[in-house]
Amino acid sequence: MILKGIDREQWRSVAAYVDTLLLPIAPVKLVHKELHVDVSAPIDELASDLEEKLTGRLLLLPGISYIGQNQEVFKSYINEIIKEMVNSGFTYLIMLADRTQTTILAEVQEAFAEQTGLNIMIHTVESSEREPEAGLERTKEQLYQKVLEMWQNHS
Repeated sequence: MILKGIDREQWRSVAAYVDTLLLPIAPVKLVHKELHVDVSAPIDELASDLEEKLTGRLLLLPGISYIGQNQEVFKSYINEIIKEMVNSGFTYLIMLADRTQTTILAEVQEAFAEQTGLNIMIHTVESSEREPEAGLERTKEQLYQKVLEMWQNHS
């Protein structure tokens, strides 16, 4: 299910079955009026593919784009988002992000795992996955399997 395409009535009829949130996170860099968003395309494609395969149990949230290099600001922002999700009634949160955010997301994941019942999974996009022919199709299947394993191990 895609959050952008759901109305209240549709959501009421399926909410009981949806226990997983999918949050794409992509950096945006602006330099001399040049927009650098090369990382967001594979993240968006992975998110769309996973949502399509797992429709009915997974809710694809609108992606987060962030600008800036201050890692502490990014960490605070992600912390605030997850705090809201902790009380949302969902059991799982999957974050798809660029590999440059691996350390921060792992810290956030660890902090929330100890405090809450929200199971957080992070998948980072590596440089080989940015080339569609090189690894994205394989990664789609690996990510799908990783989510199924998460569900099986925490049910």
